[in-house]
Amino acid sequence: MAVLKSAANLCSYLGANGISATANHASERLSEAFLEWRMGIRTAGKIEISALGVTDPFAKNYYPTDYRSIFKAFRYITSEGSFLDYGCGMGRVLAVAATRPFKRVIGVEISSELSEIARDNLVRCRKCCGSTEVLTLSADEYVVPSDVTTIFFYNPFDGPVLSRVFRNIKESLATQ
Repeated sequence: MAVLKSAANLCSYLGANGISATANHASERLSEAFLEWRMGIRTAGKIEISALGVTDPFAKNYYPTDYRSIFKAFRYITSEGSFLDYGCGMGRVLAVAATRPFKRVIGVEISSELSEIARDNLVRCRKCCGSTEVLTLSADEYVVPSDVTTIFFYNPFDGPVLSRVFRNIKESLATQ
């Protein structure tokens, strides 16, 4: 049954977007599936924030950063301090960061369901190193530790929450 649904989805996508876009989409999905398998994690998919029981009007839906963008961003990061991911979701970026030479990898997530998945993914992650931690709380409540040298955002929230997070980051830099 799943094969028929996948075939129907493929035909629909092909009809709406053409051969080239469909081939690119299929390539990205296969690459994502391979990387998830290789790392031993599951982070794919989209989830409405309301389905997670989160009522914060400034929180955004779960949609993971694509692997190509993650690996491209990490090419420019040379620090070996601590890594912080605001709105870490299921932990895709955390899992990649945990394979790098960071002393500590920290995720902050408002959804208890997503943070539990992120923790599980970090436990299962192949090649995962060092200290990892996923905290369940609103990002604007998190006090940034002084050892954090790299902070990652992928549109996790906006409005006053984002303003307060930036203020917290600025305050952490002032104490260093």
